[in-house]
Amino acid sequence: MAAGQKGGGVLIAIESFAVELRDGSTAMIRKGITRARQGSEVTAGAFARYWEPIDLHVDYDVEQATAAPGEARGAKPADSKPAV
Repeated sequence: MAAGQKGGGVLIAIESFAVELRDGSTAMIRKGITRARQGSEVTAGAFARYWEPIDLHVDYDVEQATAAPGEARGAKPADSKPAV
């Protein structure tokens, strides 16, 4: 994160409001409680004025879903027997 940048792209609502999303559902946004990533559907366009950067470092850990080539994770030998 660059010096002086707040929140790593995370915003907090500065007003409460409701917004209808593209999928037809309604999102209830609560002032001082709801957080969203910058550029998300609820923070874009006309709704941008209802958000401000948050003073919080956020580290998005992403877990790898599959084993890398040659890596065996959680694999058991074929001849293993279940515990009794």
